Amino acid sequence: MLWSLVDVTFHHSLGKTQRAANDIRLDQHVWGVASRFKAFVMRDLLEPPPVDTEGKPVVRNTFRLLTVQWNSWEAITPFEKLSDVVGRMAMITQVRHALRQAIETEHAIGNRIYEDDDGIHFLVADVEWGTELETLVRNIVNDASGGELLPVVTLSGPTERVTDLARQMAEARKTLPIVGSPVWLEGWQREGATELCPVCHRRPSPGDGALCSWCKEQRDEGFRQRHAQSGIPQDKRRADASSAEAQSESTQPAGTLQTGELADERGKTALIVARFDLEDWLKGDLLHTLFITSPQDVAQSQDLTDASDWDWRRLRTMLQLKETALAELDAYEAAVKQAEDTLNSKCKDLREQHKQEDGEKTKRQRFVENTGMPVERRQALLAECDRKLRDTATRIAVLETETAALNAQLEAIRQQPLSPEARIARFSKKYSRLDKAVELAAEIAKDYGLSPDDALLLALARKNPSAARLLRVWQTTEEFLQGQADALAGAVGPQRQRAVLTLYGTTPPEGYSTAELPGLGAVDVWVRTDDKVCKVQTATYLKAKQIERLKAAAATGAPLRWLSGEGATRTGEATIVHVDVESYAPYQVITRSPNLLLAMVPADRALEIAQQIQSAYAAEFSKVQGRLPFHVGLAFMDAHYPMFAALDTARRLAETFDTLGNRWMEAQIRQVEETTGAGDGKDYTLELESARFGSWKWTISARLGNGAPDWYHPYVLVKAGADLEQRGMSLQGPQGRWVHVSQVEVGDTISFLPNLYDFISLDTVSRRLEAGLLPDATRRAHPLLGSRHSPRPYLLERVNELQAVWDAICNVSGMSESRLQAATTLLARKWEEWQLSQHDTHRAEYAWLVQHTVARDFGGNPVIEQAILDGMYFDVIDLYRHILKQSLEKSKTQTTEEAAS
Repeated sequence: MLWSLVDVTFHHSLGKTQRAANDIRLDQHVWGVASRFKAFVMRDLLEPPPVDTEGKPVVRNTFRLLTVQWNSWEAITPFEKLSDVVGRMAMITQVRHALRQAIETEHAIGNRIYEDDDGIHFLVADVEWGTELETLVRNIVNDASGGELLPVVTLSGPTERVTDLARQMAEARKTLPIVGSPVWLEGWQREGATELCPVCHRRPSPGDGALCSWCKEQRDEGFRQRHAQSGIPQDKRRADASSAEAQSESTQPAGTLQTGELADERGKTALIVARFDLEDWLKGDLLHTLFITSPQDVAQSQDLTDASDWDWRRLRTMLQLKETALAELDAYEAAVKQAEDTLNSKCKDLREQHKQEDGEKTKRQRFVENTGMPVERRQALLAECDRKLRDTATRIAVLETETAALNAQLEAIRQQPLSPEARIARFSKKYSRLDKAVELAAEIAKDYGLSPDDALLLALARKNPSAARLLRVWQTTEEFLQGQADALAGAVGPQRQRAVLTLYGTTPPEGYSTAELPGLGAVDVWVRTDDKVCKVQTATYLKAKQIERLKAAAATGAPLRWLSGEGATRTGEATIVHVDVESYAPYQVITRSPNLLLAMVPADRALEIAQQIQSAYAAEFSKVQGRLPFHVGLAFMDAHYPMFAALDTARRLAETFDTLGNRWMEAQIRQVEETTGAGDGKDYTLELESARFGSWKWTISARLGNGAPDWYHPYVLVKAGADLEQRGMSLQGPQGRWVHVSQVEVGDTISFLPNLYDFISLDTVSRRLEAGLLPDATRRAHPLLGSRHSPRPYLLERVNELQAVWDAICNVSGMSESRLQAATTLLARKWEEWQLSQHDTHRAEYAWLVQHTVARDFGGNPVIEQAILDGMYFDVIDLYRHILKQSLEKSKTQTTEEAAS
């Protein structure tokens, strides 16, 4: 309760005011510190600390990491209806909520430090738990999931490193879960339980093909979750929604759980898979490439006049302390200490004199007030007090003069100029006295094979992989994906309308059915109950004239005939009494977690949405380009394509992204452009080229929020380049030498983790198998080009090029459908005849053919020629002509209108 009250305020506050460290919000800093403190307190309560030889408690800084992991793909993939899938995702959210309630509140032994669709992870007290904690967790998961989730529960040994979590998660993914006695088995112990539920295929059905009570509850939850995912105001959101959902103020229209309503005019939908790879960030490896200080900060902290000219190379040299610098610093510190000791001694004497003076004044006042004392005696005592006060005042005056002189002398010693070497020696000694800094440098040197000097420099510079910073990493990606989910309502086009029928007569139980509607034929519908009144809503995309046709039929009392459906009543007729209209946005978010966004949209909007997501990523994460892998996949399908096959495709795409996105690739820098703006900071545009991915551009911001140069974040991993080690703003770190973007040069070879883009058309159920990746492959097999020359998956940065190539084709003078088809057929036939997928024997002849075909049929356009040689051309034709069914004339008209606007 207390946290919920302060979280909103802390969410908008800085954890630290130092600019390089204020990437952590106050709520994240507080949560990270509180998590450790909570674990330490509970450990000491449960297992009091031992005492040392002096009887003092032994300091213990260890905790344990509790991993509760399951396979979310297995939990959601078996279902055919989108509402059942979203309901299962809501179930997973409930499981995580139940675990948090037990660990954080009821037993209060730790706090959550990471969660996604595949599990939740806690920092807990370092106690020998035995099997008690694991049993508790398994029971909670079993009860909350109805036995559908099989968790792998792992408890680490004592540790001080929260980054051990990523390795523990990786091991858990390789571990088979323990199959116990799932809750759903209890349903079969009832008498008369003989029929299997048609949805979960686990529990008994009530009969006549009806859903079991659990599946109905999850489906209902799916419909409620539709609103939680789709922009209902905050005060109407579910109480157990995650923080990113709860903070959303969006009031966008609700999406739909009917795949028929999601379809475009050609009856096609698309499943969007947006994926972050956070493994190396959660391990802390890539946090070593972000810095909390800079050489300029160090020089400025030591009042060096040329602070702006300092760099890592100069600081590294200075950290190699020379004897002369140490001697100068020792002499300086000795002089300061001697002056401070003398001053402190005089100040102590002065305080004693003031204390003595106060005592004499108090004594004199007692004599004045003592009127019963003989007059002569009192006057003698008062005279003695006055004499002592005069002597004390004289001594105080002398001491004050001496103190002022000593203070000035101390200040003069402190102001004595030190050489830059001596000042850096002072900076280095300050840190080298910290055991943790020395230990960290030793660990870094061991983990990454760095020299002691490089390890010390990295230990002083890098951001600490604390619990708060890990929270910052995954909550940032989570909020980014939530932002993209919220943007879908506006990206899918204008709102649509569905018909809601009020009937008189035979009505099936709540669920999906197929009915013959007057003037429309067989239509999928959803039978629901609103305020105890049975309603039937259409579950297919209807145009306005079709809805008007239904209203006209209702005015004449036209019948509706049931064809099939869930439950007992599958045939019969009912009379349409009234037709209402509801608005909805044609999209649905299936899940949004720190590393995954799954959403369904109309197929004709999918590519544009992918382009918008890429633009948003490039704008928000430009400083970590090549280090924070982000991927987008599109699966196009018919509106009635089975959801289990669509989700299996999404899983295969995600696994392909995880495999390729975690491999360091190489590229060459062909051009570097600088862009100035407000302040001294700059933006840099790098033009890169790779044998695997072709050419693309990165725009990297090297400016802070106040316009000052950013020396902390925008670094590139350079593997080879001229005078690489002589570049001042570079330092050795994980994977190699990290160079500030301002000092990368044309001709450099860089390493990067690629952002990927891929798409697939699911025309058959078995087509989903092609979304996977062959072992040790770097390309996904292409139906024409094979595996050796396939451009799939593309770099995400090149997603706009698909549109550019299509626009170039449409704008060729005199281009027609038949001309385009003839050119494409010629190129494809020659590729197959010359067997270019297997060998490059006729590669030169094919290049000649491409050149002359482009000159003849495409006006010699170099963009189209390069696209054919890269293989992108065939994907463009497949995407725009075969999947999206776009005609040349319509596309050309749209391009002209967009250019005019």
